[in-house]
Amino acid sequence: MKQKTISKEIIVEGKGLHYGEYTTLTIKPSAPNSGYIFKRTDVIPNQIIEAVVENVGICSRCTSISKNNISIFTIEHLLAATYSLGIDNVLFEINGKEVPILDGNAKSFIDLYKKNCDIIEQEEELKIYDIKEIIPYINEKDNVELILSPAEKLELEFYLDFKFDYSPQVAKLTDMKDFEEEISKARTFVYISDIENLVKAGQIKGGDINNAIVIVDKEFTQKEYDNIAEMLNKPKFKVQKIGEIFNHTPPYYENEQARHKLLDLLGDLSLIGYRFNAHIKAKRSGHYFNTEFAKQIRNYIQKNLEL
Repeated sequence: MKQKTISKEIIVEGKGLHYGEYTTLTIKPSAPNSGYIFKRTDVIPNQIIEAVVENVGICSRCTSISKNNISIFTIEHLLAATYSLGIDNVLFEINGKEVPILDGNAKSFIDLYKKNCDIIEQEEELKIYDIKEIIPYINEKDNVELILSPAEKLELEFYLDFKFDYSPQVAKLTDMKDFEEEISKARTFVYISDIENLVKAGQIKGGDINNAIVIVDKEFTQKEYDNIAEMLNKPKFKVQKIGEIFNHTPPYYENEQARHKLLDLLGDLSLIGYRFNAHIKAKRSGHYFNTEFAKQIRNYIQKNLEL
């Protein structure tokens, strides 16, 4: 099997989820063995940041990479789409600090690739590593668990339960070819009780009900709802029951939240920098824990397999 890149460059622009700033993202073909590389074109000199776990920065509500005090945020949906399509080498040039959120999922980036370029083979062979041992990551304090077990291909499973009386969700991906249809459309989500703190922290400036699911996780009075609407500069909305999706935004999947967490997991695992075969089961994980786990896997591959 050969390594792959894209046939020509692609340009997309849009606002970022957390900072709300408009950026232009240009995706370009890249040489074999280069992997995923980001370039900040709005700083002088342009900053190159390799998309590997050694460069992971702040992981609060998104995954970021950083080098020489220059960061790029919310890279996980773009990377999940790129990895799922079998693209191994690509350069992401961006003129700001955050990747456009688009529809809040990976499908928008998959569509971007499919409509604007071909995925082409390169001369170099692609190495896919078989991991023969169980690799665990357990965080008892936060009740988080990620377990890697040997498998013949990459398989992902995500278990999600909620902080209120809401049925747990499970999402599974047993074949990467099913990612586009079964996982990629799942949007990012947030609890309505977290919105005030996120706004005060200067986040989710680019979020709305089209690119994110807002889950009603506690009872609010009409006045409290009106305050949230004012904070978000949105029209007033009616009180909803606990467990409902705010504004009754129709879901793409019944268990869309768990599927999105699996999507995030794939994007974060792409930062390992190698393709590998394994079954990974995750429970209640997030970006920070995903990337800490990815560090363990990358270290294992580098130490135990012939490169």
